[in-house]
Amino acid sequence: MQLHINDRLRVQDLQERFQKCFPLLKLAFYTKPHKRFQVSNDEFLIDHEKLVGEIRRKGANGFLEIKSWFTTARVERDLEDKFGLHAQIFRQGPAGAWLQTSLSDDLTLYEQGELNNILHHQAANEKH
Repeated sequence: MQLHINDRLRVQDLQERFQKCFPLLKLAFYTKPHKRFQVSNDEFLIDHEKLVGEIRRKGANGFLEIKSWFTTARVERDLEDKFGLHAQIFRQGPAGAWLQTSLSDDLTLYEQGELNNILHHQAANEKH
């Protein structure tokens, strides 16, 4: 996918475009960066109504290529390095809550989705 980054877009626009291509994943933005394998603190979560131009510190408008074989760490790093956006990718846990992928940053976006499917399948089997 090509994620269009433009100062006039809302954070929600980026999130919706990402989730359209990767429906089992979610993208969130924060005011502070995080290190690899670290979680982002909710107190720094950016409101989805904010404009991209209000939250980023560097970079010009442009496109970010995101492929299913890219690791979550790579996508987060590319958003940081190219556009000054502090991002965290989430996957949905078996109970429906969104979980930060911080402990699985080395997995690809595809693998995150597959892990999500496996965990949901296991949870469904445990109920029976």
